[in-house]
Amino acid sequence: MALDAVEEPVLDTTFMPKQADHSKTELNTLCKDILRGVISNHTYSLIPYYFMPSVNIAKQDDIVRSSGSCVFFANLIVDKLKAHNISSTRIPSTLPPMLIQPDYPYYGHVSTMFQTSAYFVLLEPAYFILKPIFVNMNGEPTNISVNCFDTVWMFQYDKQRNKIHVSEKGKRIFFYKLSTILNPSQSISYPITILNQRIPIVRYDAIRNRKIAHLSVRLDMHMLEGYSIHYEQNGGWFPPFKWTQFLGKSMQEQYAILSNWNGLSTKQCKDLGYTNPDELRKCIFAIIKGIRPF
Repeated sequence: MALDAVEEPVLDTTFMPKQADHSKTELNTLCKDILRGVISNHTYSLIPYYFMPSVNIAKQDDIVRSSGSCVFFANLIVDKLKAHNISSTRIPSTLPPMLIQPDYPYYGHVSTMFQTSAYFVLLEPAYFILKPIFVNMNGEPTNISVNCFDTVWMFQYDKQRNKIHVSEKGKRIFFYKLSTILNPSQSISYPITILNQRIPIVRYDAIRNRKIAHLSVRLDMHMLEGYSIHYEQNGGWFPPFKWTQFLGKSMQEQYAILSNWNGLSTKQCKDLGYTNPDELRKCIFAIIKGIRPF
């Protein structure tokens, strides 16, 4: 593993973007449109990072195009806000416990934030939250439904610690550090790509606010998991594909078996954002067989 290239997060606690000169109603409408557009046109996926011909770590989240990690999504949002003369920044956060894996960096996620005179405004497309999160600077909590996790998160500003705490069912589960992270690709997206044992691809419907398709390469369990909104059995989850099906088979036979799994059907691949289904199948097969650059 190329962990020697991983950097510690570099945080600038002195820089905060200038205040947005818009009403809360204007910002709410604008940000909803931006979030829905970004989520509708992009897939959350770590797959593209594994197959870059030459990895420039500092630029990897700019190189990926139609799909990427939280840093990729944060970069998109910063650019979209800039087009509307809103200054924003990328801030780091810890991860919800359900997403933490062994040896992950302390800060495992990046969000986009800007501020008004009364609110910190968070935009979270990587968690498929379809509206801006207005966090009160006076410390009053803000509750947000998070459909992709079937839960409600409470956001609350802690001025003394310069953090935004997130609670679930009355218990703090993670926090945002109110500072600009200067090296998110090197300190967050790169190590997580290397260390991830549950490599995800998720496509979300921003109109109906629901997940369309999901594929997870479970390196920790030697199997694939897949979900489709169109699959009516078992709550939409396909029977998992276990790699033991490959035992005693040639590489050609293995690829054929993999391609016939419902989780990599032509429709499912297209729902995941791949117009050429074989492109995704070959990527998944390469990861399973350990044909990766790390």
